[in-house]
Amino acid sequence: MKAMDQLIRFAGLFTGIFLLAACGSNHPKDELDDQAKAPANIKWYKSMKEALIAPDQVYYLDLSSQELTSLPEGLFQLKNLQTLDISLNSDLTTLDARIGTLRDLQKISCIGCGLQSLPPEIGSLKNLRTLTLFGCQLTALPKQIGQLSKLKKLDLFNNHIKKLPPSIGQLTKLETLYLGGNELSSLPTEIYNLPRLKDLILNDNQFTSIPASIGRLRQLTQLNLSYNQMSNLPTAIKYLSSLTSLHLASNRFTTLPEEIGALTKLSSLDIQDNKRLRRLPQSLTTLEELNYVVLSGCPNLDLEDTIEKLSFLTKLTLLELRRMAKPLKIPKNIVKLYPLKVLTAADNACKKGSIIRLIDRLGKMDRLTYLNLQNSHLDHLPGNISKLRQLEILDISNNAGITSVPVKQLKTMKQLKSLNISFTGIPSHVSEAYKKAMPQLTIFSFK
Repeated sequence: MKAMDQLIRFAGLFTGIFLLAACGSNHPKDELDDQAKAPANIKWYKSMKEALIAPDQVYYLDLSSQELTSLPEGLFQLKNLQTLDISLNSDLTTLDARIGTLRDLQKISCIGCGLQSLPPEIGSLKNLRTLTLFGCQLTALPKQIGQLSKLKKLDLFNNHIKKLPPSIGQLTKLETLYLGGNELSSLPTEIYNLPRLKDLILNDNQFTSIPASIGRLRQLTQLNLSYNQMSNLPTAIKYLSSLTSLHLASNRFTTLPEEIGALTKLSSLDIQDNKRLRRLPQSLTTLEELNYVVLSGCPNLDLEDTIEKLSFLTKLTLLELRRMAKPLKIPKNIVKLYPLKVLTAADNACKKGSIIRLIDRLGKMDRLTYLNLQNSHLDHLPGNISKLRQLEILDISNNAGITSVPVKQLKTMKQLKSLNISFTGIPSHVSEAYKKAMPQLTIFSFK
């Protein structure tokens, strides 16, 4: 278990620092640490018995993981309640209509409940700012949802919703709408009139297209359309002038519109697992803020043409090329990506000799600090690895053919801090010897 904990921390170091910092997450985390953010003088009550001692003084109530099948009777005496957490009560299938009497409620978290429907009275909560219904069993929403005039965040991740009521377009203060993991194939046209919407998350649904009216969401900063069945984007995408993050992974795109070049604030682009995609639009070269690009799982992509276009991006620091054409052939012009700090080329197959050529090329990129070559069918780590003078983290795990590493050369890499040789062919006693020979390194060697 200790080894597994270390492995998890290792993964967190690699992906958390370099990847999540660049592109963010598609799901809100703040619901999970409300108690940490609560004012110091405000108490979190964790039982009804405790709360009913002085019901008028209860503002924060946590009834999560209490095996509730219905809302407690005493709950409706807490007239000043502002935050209610009823998460992880899997047998809670409905909310009492009297929930609408708690008029001071600003936040409801109902994560992982068995909730199948919402009462119409939910619309009486005029002060509600955040409604989190992640991982429930909802199939629809009542039309009264549109009466939540102060709502800023609506999280409906991982439910079974097939259709949304048009009244959702009345939520004029809504900034964040999480609809991932449902059964939607379209949205009511009213949604495209929401004046403050910043985050629209539609991944893992059944969309085959989105209408040109998406262009009316001028405040949108994040759009996630990953894991749908889309083959094209409307040219109206060009009007999303505030967009910073665009996720199009695992669809059916063969091309992307040149209008993407109008997204001048775009910093993150994920188009992985579009297996039919052959070229990126020429207009990509104009996206001066783009710093994170995921191209993994696009085996038909012309890499030489792609890298040539990416070379115009002076802020590009992270590039993912997992699961590309086998054997992987990274072209010579990779050296033009001089700002690159993080390169992930894992889960590929490298021919003998190709790894030497690759490292020779990467050695000319003096900003590269992280290189991931895990599961790349490597049979050795060549000595020219020492050319990567600024490298801080090197991951060659899951390459069973590697039985040793060039210690002498690794010692010359003054910036190198972490080396992952887990699940390679390096014997355990040799791994331990490496740790003694290179005490400056954190060496991970799980078997």
